[in-house]
Amino acid sequence: MDTSTVIGACGTVLLWTGCTAPPAINGWSVGEPTVVAGLSAPECCLFDPASGNVFVSNIVAAEGDNPYWSDDGAGHLSLLGADGVVHQEKWLAGDAENVIHAPKGMCLLGNRLWMADNTRLVSVRYGDGTDLRVISPPGAVHLNDMASDGTHVYVSDTTTGKVLRIAEDGRTETVANIEAVNGLTIHDGTMFAVSWGLHEIYEVDLSGQREPRPFGLAEHFTTLDGIEVLKDGTFLVTDFEGGRICTVSADRKTVETLALMPTPADLGVSRSNSMIYVPSLKTDVVHVFPLIAR
Repeated sequence: MDTSTVIGACGTVLLWTGCTAPPAINGWSVGEPTVVAGLSAPECCLFDPASGNVFVSNIVAAEGDNPYWSDDGAGHLSLLGADGVVHQEKWLAGDAENVIHAPKGMCLLGNRLWMADNTRLVSVRYGDGTDLRVISPPGAVHLNDMASDGTHVYVSDTTTGKVLRIAEDGRTETVANIEAVNGLTIHDGTMFAVSWGLHEIYEVDLSGQREPRPFGLAEHFTTLDGIEVLKDGTFLVTDFEGGRICTVSADRKTVETLALMPTPADLGVSRSNSMIYVPSLKTDVVHVFPLIAR
């Protein structure tokens, strides 16, 4: 496989892999990816439609038995352009007074950027990263991914299996219980979630009155991490240990491999630019794929 290397902003290495794009799947295919290096255990990519930039959460893996969940104050957020060029390697980094440990899933609500940070939720003004605030949901163990419905933020706790709704004043309620719940997204007023351990995708009732509805596709996956929904209703999911980005048809029946890459985590989508941003947690890079509609 041929590769070429270009040095981008901040000395970031951008690698064009020279791969041939696979055929269109479920109405979609991807073009040749750009690989953005120089990150540190990137876990989540979040596209901001207002600025056209991409936030990347960097866990900065620690030593020991639990390297991605350490309360070590070492985590930070990077800021990329829509093309994947790094604008700021450490757009937001903690300090003695405003600690960031191991940031993972993120979402936007109003003028604030939220991130899951082990047992805490951290939010800042997304324009400049100031006014850091912390909420500690009762009983939280491993807070993972986040989503917003425009009024509240939601967070998954992979260890307790809870999907929590958080009000801006910190009030917390459980809206769903899914074993090993990981990635979350909200599309047209409906939440969808994936389970790392059960390998399944679920439709979640945000009122909490109905049990989560599984798609019945667990046999196709290994460990599911992230989930997004495209404009035509096609689902994108990342299979972390399977090393795949997959599409699931809008009727929830057909699963296909869209692209292969190592340890894909919580992906982000730019619908306006038709791009997907997929962090590779264990190789310290983000893959930027042009998304092509058939």
